[in-house]
Amino acid sequence: MKLSKAQKELKKSLVVAVHLSQRYKNYYKDNKDEYRELLQKHFGVKSSKDLSISELIELKEYLNFKRESLSTKELITKPQLKLIRELWEKKARDKSERALIWFLKKFEGELKIKLEFFSKRAATKAIIALRKMRDIDDNNL
Repeated sequence: MKLSKAQKELKKSLVVAVHLSQRYKNYYKDNKDEYRELLQKHFGVKSSKDLSISELIELKEYLNFKRESLSTKELITKPQLKLIRELWEKKARDKSERALIWFLKKFEGELKIKLEFFSKRAATKAIIALRKMRDIDDNNL
């Protein structure tokens, strides 16, 4: 998704606000590994620059003590990943990991660099779609 000039400026200012927040300055600035772990656990990214505007707002509020906790974005599970790969092998013309990542992007709304970074919700939607695609093919035979 392309951001407008105003959205880019807002995102840039939010990244700055995150790094000027109370919790960041008092703790995470000196504990970079824990900061990256926080980002990975809650948002599935390694850098605040990879967050959406709404995620940056949520992170900024948390780091400024205006929010008790961060919502945990449940990431795709190993069984979901296994099933998706099996269904993908049966259905897809292009069976590459890259093609599968682009397929999952349709359900996540944004592109991720690894399958493991997609949400549980997107995985569920992808499984349903792959099963429906397989059923359509089975009925046409």
